[in-house]
This record gives sequence, structure tokens and C-alpha cells, in this order.
Amino acid sequence: MFVYSGKLKWLSYGVDETFVVVLPSGPVRVGDVAYSFTQWTVDSKGVKKPNWFQNLVVDKVTKTATGDDTFAFKSHYYSFEATSKGGYAKLDLTMSKPGVKSLMTLDRIWQSDGAESTQPGRIWTGKINWLSYASDELAIFIAPEGLGEGKPILSLWQWTQDSAGNKKSPSFRQAVQKVDSSAPAGQVKFSYHSYYDVACTWDEKTEKLAVKMTENGTTKDIGEMTLAAIIDRHSHDFNPIEAAPSKAELEVRLPQPQDNLPRILTPMPFPKGLFDTLVHAASFIDQAGYLAKHAQERFIALDADLHTRDNQLKAAKTENGLATETVKKLQGDIAVEKVKNEEAVKQLAQARDDAEKEKNARIKKIEELQDLLQKGANHDASDHKILEATRKDLVAAQARVAELTKLLDAANAKVTALDALLKTEVAASSVLRNEKLGLEAALRVEKVSGEKLAREKTALKAENTNLNTKLGNLQTDLAAAKDKNKEQADIIADLQNKLANVTTERDDFVKKAETEKAAAKLRKERLEELQRQEDEIHKLRRQALGEDA
Repeated sequence: MFVYSGKLKWLSYGVDETFVVVLPSGPVRVGDVAYSFTQWTVDSKGVKKPNWFQNLVVDKVTKTATGDDTFAFKSHYYSFEATSKGGYAKLDLTMSKPGVKSLMTLDRIWQSDGAESTQPGRIWTGKINWLSYASDELAIFIAPEGLGEGKPILSLWQWTQDSAGNKKSPSFRQAVQKVDSSAPAGQVKFSYHSYYDVACTWDEKTEKLAVKMTENGTTKDIGEMTLAAIIDRHSHDFNPIEAAPSKAELEVRLPQPQDNLPRILTPMPFPKGLFDTLVHAASFIDQAGYLAKHAQERFIALDADLHTRDNQLKAAKTENGLATETVKKLQGDIAVEKVKNEEAVKQLAQARDDAEKEKNARIKKIEELQDLLQKGANHDASDHKILEATRKDLVAAQARVAELTKLLDAANAKVTALDALLKTEVAASSVLRNEKLGLEAALRVEKVSGEKLAREKTALKAENTNLNTKLGNLQTDLAAAKDKNKEQADIIADLQNKLANVTTERDDFVKKAETEKAAAKLRKERLEELQRQEDEIHKLRRQALGEDA
């Protein structure tokens, strides 16, 4: 196993955050799984410091001119490509999506000693808060060889600011587990010392790891770390597992020329002559060796492909879960926007009623003004007051229309954003569905190939039975994932209906706003007419004064 650490650099979303990559099998081959872990500085929804863990499957591997490996990972949103340096001492990792690319260099901070472990490894992730040094920062714990006395334990977290004043500083620790034998059934308790005294409790049912840290006599409960991955190493092999060899003394003697196997006593088609008989016997042995070699190669190929499919399925299930969570979040956002739009509709209705009242009041004032105009110039001062009040009312109405227009524009922007996000999630769901169909078809082909291999070589019956059992389990997982996709499709259909309702309400909102604008225009025209009448009154008054003089 290789463990690497570096820094995430991705636009304004990932700024100098600690980035961890784990290669469980060391040097990679096609179909291997890898794990990455970091946190966003702030995600696309505005959430600060959310953890981001990924299961990545190696898609292809090529050699560079210097003998290093370049390998790409399958991913549904971002693309990842890595190149090893100095015999995997470093990784140059390129993260990209259309139009954006970022190159990061990660250093190897730990590697296993090559010893085989019978237990699966485990990776837990979570958050750490520690005095003034860490506030809601990422934390990862790795048990490369599983849990047990003397087995390695790795931990890495990020300080918000370390004691030297460095911000976003990673803190990596490696030690061995000291197991507490008094732990109750279903739990494993172990501790280790690496500057801090760290005590951990693993719960078999929940698979969570509870962590406590002590420094200078002060103990703090860090909290529970969630299981992120179980590292089930490549356990299938054509040949059985053999015990480790050891040196011993024994007696030896020459072989005895005796028949040690039962002989066939029925007639057989022997060729004539010793030479021909030996030639035919050698040919039968060669054919048996060819069949055995072919069976072994087919088993190795099928086994490698099975693990590739298994890793692809795990990655697809993870992406499916993320898509389901996003759809649920969208459903909640649309419900909130619907409530806001309903409130805006109420405000528009109230504004419409107010405008109607204002309209009636202005009509009444205009009628009164017309009466005053007929009475002559004695009421000129009163006319000015009425006209000024009318102007103020018109300005207030125009301000109200502008406010409602602003609310409408904001509602339209939110509906447009939700519509785009929903389309993105629908597309992602379609990609996942197509991948699962492809995996299902490929698994059916692998099952048929496994059955054919069992017929060809009876000696592989036990191994092929185990392989077919695992294929059956994968098909069950695919069926369960397919059911989840159906539920997701129903949720998306419901979201589309709700979005259509919101769009209808938005259109009604637009129509009402346009009506208000038209009414305001009429009021403006009426005011201009009143202004013309006022000018006419002034003209008549001047004429009257001239005549009096």
C-alpha cells in the first residue's frame, strides 16, 4: 500500500486543502481501486469545509519513456490522471473538467513493508476540532492491515493553524496498535502514542471508529469517524495458498521402479513400437498441460475482470447515492422557492388591490379638479396641491412596480438556476443507469464464461463455484441499485411536475406585473393630460387678468 499527501488546488472551491491518495495495491494495474480524500474550502452550494471521499477505478495504464506509470481513473464528473515519479515516490496528479485543469504533486508519506495480511484494511474519515488549532478540519484514519496487536495505524488531519502559525498544515502520524483485551464483544479498543495519546474504539455493528485524544493530561472526545472503505485485497488465486517454507532435515533414497498407480487393464488403442508409444504419451501430456495452462489463464483473466466489475459497481453505487442526495436537496429547494413565489403572488395581489384603490382615488380627484377648473381661477392654489399630490402618488406607484419587477426577476433567476441544476442531475442519473445496464450485461457474459470454464476443467469446479456465487451477489446488488434508480426516476418526475407548477406561477406573476405597468402608464398619461389642463387654466387666467387691466 502507498499513501500520498499533497494540496488540493481547484479554482476558489479548493484552496490549499490537504489532499490524500491511497493506492491499496501499491503499483497499479487496470481494474485496481484507489481512494482520494480531501475537503472543499467551500462547495458549489456555499457549504464550508465539506469532506470529499472518492472510490476511483484505474481505467488504463501506460509506461512513460523513463519507465514510470501513467494511469487514468474513471470518474463521472471530474477526470483524474496520474504519473508516478521515482518508482512511485511521488505522484503528479492532474484533475480536470471541460475548460479547467489543475496539476498537483503528492509525496508518498507511507508504504507497507510488503507483508501479506489476512484481514481487510479499513479507512475512516471525519472531522477534528482541537483547541484553537483545528476547527472543523478533515481527518482520516487508516488501518492498512486491519485491526490487531502490533498492526500499523495511520492518521492524518489538517490544522487550521499550527503552533508555528502555518495555516492549513497537515499532521501525519504513524504508529502500531496496542489492543485492549478487556473490550466487550463486538468492539475492538486500541491505543497508540505519537506525540498525542490516541485511544480508539471500533464498533463491529456500525463500523464507526470513536476517537479520543490526550495531551498533557487533557483528554478530548474527537468524535466518531465514519467507515469510508474496506480494503478487500485480491484474494482469488488459481493456486491454493501455501504455508511459508521452512528448512528441515530428511532422509533421501533412490526411487524404486515399481507401479505405484492403478493400471487400466481393458484394451486401449496403443500404437506399435516403443518410440511411437512414447511419442503418443508425450503428446497426451502436452495436451493435458495445454488444457491446464489455458484453464489457468482463463481463470486469471476472469478473476481480474470480476474485480474490475466489482470496483466499478462500488463506484457507481457511490455516485448513485450522491445523485439521490442531490435530488432530495433540489426537492427541498424547489419547495422553498414555491413558498417564496406564493408570497410574491400574494404581494402582487395586494399591490394590485392598492393600485385599484389608488386609481379610484385619482379618478375622484380628477373629477374634483375638473369641477374646480370650471369654477375659475379662484381655486388655482387648491389645484396645484391636488396635482402635486397626484404626482407623489404616481411616483409611489412607479416605485412599487419597480420593487415588484425586482422580486419577479429574482424569482425568475432562481427558477432558471433550479431548472439547470435539475437537468444536470437528470443527465447524471441517465449516465448511471446506462453504466449499470452495461455492468449487468457484462456480468451475464462473465457468468456464462465461468460456467463454460467449469465444464472444460473439472479440477476448477470449486473455484468457479465461488466465482459464480460472487457474480450472483453482484447481480443482486445491481438489482437493488436498479430499484433505487427507479425510485430516483419517480422523484425526478415529481420534481419536474413541481417545476412546471412553479413556472406557471412565474408566468402569472409576469402577466400581473405587466398589467401593473400598463396601469401605471395610463396614470402617467392622465397626469400629463392634467398638466395640459393646468397650463390651459394659467393661460385663461392671464387672459382674464389682461382683460381686467
